[in-house]
Amino acid sequence: MTDPFAPVAPAPARTEPCPSCGRPFDPTRGQYAPDGRIVCAFCTAAPELHTLAQTSHKNHRSKFVGALSSVGIGLLSFCIQARFFFWLFPLLAMVSGTLIFVSCVRDEEAKRALGGLLVPTMVAAGIGALIGLASLSLSILIRVALT
Repeated sequence: MTDPFAPVAPAPARTEPCPSCGRPFDPTRGQYAPDGRIVCAFCTAAPELHTLAQTSHKNHRSKFVGALSSVGIGLLSFCIQARFFFWLFPLLAMVSGTLIFVSCVRDEEAKRALGGLLVPTMVAAGIGALIGLASLSLSILIRVALT
């Protein structure tokens, strides 16, 4: 009689070429394609990866809008001077402008995605950060002068 608690060796995995790309894969671990064939995981994920790449390209193009928003928030911070949170809007303009500027300088994919908008994005982000710095400096000087 065999021991029921003895370790069982796993069955060797059989591999077949993927009908779509030809890569060897285990058909028991495959997934169904839209046309009903069993394909490897890479072929199943390829359309999703293409969609993610397009979404990433669109996200980089939104940096231009973010840079313009940084300028707007910086200008707005001159108008809105809250009593206790006077640093909030200028800091938001400085941080967003700086992060967008740095990502435009370092990220090659963002440079390609922005294309002709790269320089205006960097200029707007830099101006937004400088306006936020100026607003914060002016707010601190006013508060120090009034005390």
